[in-house]
Amino acid sequence: MFDAYNAQSKNIGELLSDSQPCKLIVPMFQRGYSWEKKHVTAFWNDIHQFQRDSVLQGGPQKYFLGPIVIMPGNLTKDPISILDGQQRLATSTILLSVLRDLARTLTTKGAEAFAEDIQNHFINKEDIGETSLDLGELDKLYFFETIQSDPPIVRKPTLRSHRNIKTARDLLLEEVKKQIAPLNPAEALAELKKLKRTLRTDLIMACIPVKSERDAFLIFETLNDRGLRLSTPDLLLNFLMRVAASDSDRISVRELWNDMMTAMGRRDITRFLRHMWVCKYGDLKSQDLFSALKDHIDKGNISSLVFAQDCGTECSRYVELLDAKEEHFAKGAHHIRTLIRELGYESALPSLMSAYALFTQADLEKIVRWLLVFVTRYSIVMKLDSSGLETVFFKLARDIRSMMTDPKTGKTEPKNAKATLAYAKTELKKNAPTDPQIKVTVPVLILGQEEAVYVVSRIAAIGLNR
Repeated sequence: MFDAYNAQSKNIGELLSDSQPCKLIVPMFQRGYSWEKKHVTAFWNDIHQFQRDSVLQGGPQKYFLGPIVIMPGNLTKDPISILDGQQRLATSTILLSVLRDLARTLTTKGAEAFAEDIQNHFINKEDIGETSLDLGELDKLYFFETIQSDPPIVRKPTLRSHRNIKTARDLLLEEVKKQIAPLNPAEALAELKKLKRTLRTDLIMACIPVKSERDAFLIFETLNDRGLRLSTPDLLLNFLMRVAASDSDRISVRELWNDMMTAMGRRDITRFLRHMWVCKYGDLKSQDLFSALKDHIDKGNISSLVFAQDCGTECSRYVELLDAKEEHFAKGAHHIRTLIRELGYESALPSLMSAYALFTQADLEKIVRWLLVFVTRYSIVMKLDSSGLETVFFKLARDIRSMMTDPKTGKTEPKNAKATLAYAKTELKKNAPTDPQIKVTVPVLILGQEEAVYVVSRIAAIGLNR
């Protein structure tokens, strides 16, 4: 068994193979598989370079992969939680699956036995009849079907983490194929065995055991996976789980977070969190987003569950804005698609989030039309600095929230809608280029294809008063 906080040297084989009597699991607070192509490429290059260097006189005998943090179970065969190290262990499993599948393409003695050995003693643990590694609940099934199943099942990735898994598999498959392409079947099998041996015995990690999830949450905030900085969503979820009032709240936070991740699909959840912050509290200048969110939760004495619920509500609206379907926005859907998708002004999303949360459908449509006129004048025609455009949109998003919300109760004040709409129109008009400025610029105007299509349908000289 492991001693708490007593780091031990462990190789991939010791963690994934039958020599470790219990399976490894990724706990519910952990992020999904997040290594992108550049990280998998670096992993592969490091292995390849180590293999070349290790045969030289005085070359390295082992390669250090960095620290890994685990939380063992109470009993010998209880699952071990992987608190830091998921990316390296999952990528190693992906590479093992590549070796398994390529071995099966070789018409030479021993290839099938080699593939069976990998499947039964590294990808699976034959003694307990389970996989050696279970990823988090959003990735577990996809990883099992496309990597751990023998043969793999082809599945379309639906989440960003699924796409990362597929990219890692495709990249490693191509790299190993290139390595064995010039070889005859017997030589190719020998090369696959060499790669397996490197994975099994030569890749070393400092294994740090902890006794509780709260210890893990604290460590998780300070560790990185092989140089990959933890993202704002990773840090925020970890923080919410750490300060949750109870285990039931912790489970609810994780479920809400899973719903958000599923709704966002391949979209960038960090951008959503930033836009949510902007439309509620204003632009970020000197402080990073995670620190701002953490301070807000701490100083406001906001519970993890309440904050996660708020995130879930805002995320639902955000996804609906990105999808821009008529069932949610009627005639305004076309204008939202034009603004966000066709013209690419995602900086307008915070203003749209505020308007969607607080205005009627008809009033939201007015806001979208005014935003379109504004970007046409400010950015498409005059080509003014995009940071100025962002400043106007972010301020408007916060002002709409402020004017439409009772500061004492935090509740929406529908009676303020007329004054808030008038304010929004005035602000956009005040910051937009004037008609004389537009007239000077139009004769020498050069437009991109998307801009030209839009401007032809709505002439830039249309004023905000119309």
